[in-house]
Amino acid sequence: MTADARACYILTRLEHESFQPISRAASKFYPHAVNLKLSPFSHLLFVVTETIAQLSLASELQSIAAATDKAVEIARGLGYGDDALFGIDMAVREAVTNAVIHGNREDASVEFEMTITHSAGDLTIAVRDRGNGFNPEQVADPTATENLMATNGRGILFMRNFMDDVKWETHPQGGTVVRLTKRR
Repeated sequence: MTADARACYILTRLEHESFQPISRAASKFYPHAVNLKLSPFSHLLFVVTETIAQLSLASELQSIAAATDKAVEIARGLGYGDDALFGIDMAVREAVTNAVIHGNREDASVEFEMTITHSAGDLTIAVRDRGNGFNPEQVADPTATENLMATNGRGILFMRNFMDDVKWETHPQGGTVVRLTKRR
């Protein structure tokens, strides 16, 4: 299995007579699975995460809209509704803005990367910058009285509120990766 694909093993107990309904249900739940194997004699459902898009864009302001538009286009194609699309747009826009402005310091010679994957109903957008990293827990609370009039500092709040899961990691080759996950 390649580094781009992760396997998700879901144990199921299938009876021969229930194979067709379960197979139909599985194909609806995993419509974009690269490899879905289900047989009446199988006790294992094998689903591979599909990498839908990988982008590397220059760290300049116009790249923010291009990356965000691509993520929303893919989410729309996967059947996410308007509310989810709005949240994905806002969260990705904030993550990419942070990568461009704070991580890569708007240095157009330094690219940020965005990878979009889909697995078991989860859409995950990973954005990597080449900056020095940061601790999101040390960012000031934008809802605190002293920060209400600040012109920045709401991006992390937006990401956490619009997505189902948000994680920050230090990339082994440098920079920060933020993983935004939206579940169905």
